[in-house]
Amino acid sequence: MKIFFQILVYCVLGVILIMSGCILDRMGTLKRMIGDHMYTISTDEISNVVPAAGYHSEGVIGYVYPGYEDITSGIGTDAVPFYRLFHPAGGDHFYTTSLSERDQALAGGYIEDNYCGIYEDGAPACTSIACLIFPSDYIPQIAEGLPFYRLYNPVTQDHLYTISEVERKDALAAGYINDGVPVVGGIYEIDHFFGNEPSESISFYRLYHPGTNDHFYTTNKTEKDAALVNGYIDDGYCKKYEDGEDNCVSYAGMIFSNNASPGVKAVTIPFFRLYNPSSNDHFYTTDEFERKYAIDNYGYIDDQYCDNYEQQGAGCVSIAGRIFPVKTELVPLYRLYHPGIGDHAYTTLLSEKDKALSVGYEDEGIAGYIFPTQQLGTFPLYRLSNGTVWTQVSN
Repeated sequence: MKIFFQILVYCVLGVILIMSGCILDRMGTLKRMIGDHMYTISTDEISNVVPAAGYHSEGVIGYVYPGYEDITSGIGTDAVPFYRLFHPAGGDHFYTTSLSERDQALAGGYIEDNYCGIYEDGAPACTSIACLIFPSDYIPQIAEGLPFYRLYNPVTQDHLYTISEVERKDALAAGYINDGVPVVGGIYEIDHFFGNEPSESISFYRLYHPGTNDHFYTTNKTEKDAALVNGYIDDGYCKKYEDGEDNCVSYAGMIFSNNASPGVKAVTIPFFRLYNPSSNDHFYTTDEFERKYAIDNYGYIDDQYCDNYEQQGAGCVSIAGRIFPVKTELVPLYRLYHPGIGDHAYTTLLSEKDKALSVGYEDEGIAGYIFPTQQLGTFPLYRLSNGTVWTQVSN
């Protein structure tokens, strides 16, 4: 009985230690589980940390503005501090753009790691800022038209697209979230004209299926009418958000045909269209990699709109139409956390995010947005690791 009780005590103690990020070695010595990622733009810090603390470089994850410079012109004016903290007991580096979250972390055992004091010649009590990034609610500028917002509902697995800022806020309050990119591009509102002449833009119809919770968009009236016969309805967007009549036809806006004139094609990009037969979700993106990744990993297929309604032949790539691009390309910086080893990790790669989720990390949303390529005034953001369950997966 005494032996059983001792075993039980050791089991409970083991669980507590694992949950707190610690293990007992064979000699019974308490050791912290190794598992931390840190991020820096300082090559001097890399030279010091890598050999001294057992970290190894995992390369560059993106490009950012330095935190010690006051960006006073251009797109940098929208960037915000990416605060950097460290937990001495848990050994975790933590980064956030939220001042309230930073203060909460400081109250929970995190400290200023004095990065600014050591590598930026700041005061000993300076506020450590890793760099400047764009906040998670940042809306990028578009080349022309109105921002076409993209949201996703993780419960119904529905993608929603809208030019209405009011509807976007209503959707966020109803359980939708920003899905990777907050804006896919720019489109015109209904009945847009160039001076006195109508443009080449065409109606982008918007429908909804109450049974499958799917929002569906098309420029083809024949397809729209067929969808209405098969359970889709006009979702009343025009009545609710545009003060339309009870029987108004809802349009998402005006986009361009993929067969538009060379002049239009020169200033627009394809808006790819996919469908997931398992979740009954229609998905649209301007990103060719995102399109391929959704097909390879998330069960989406090319729904052959181009073959059925444009007679382009089997195997064609379905394009809903063409829209204006975002002016400055930014990518989401995903934030993850592993409760077992107490590690916060950040990545811009969907493949890496999915791999992390499969080995025990939890999705904590989007920390902010950074540049995927070098821009004027930006520095590489390096990621270092001291040996974790993390596995880097290249795009």
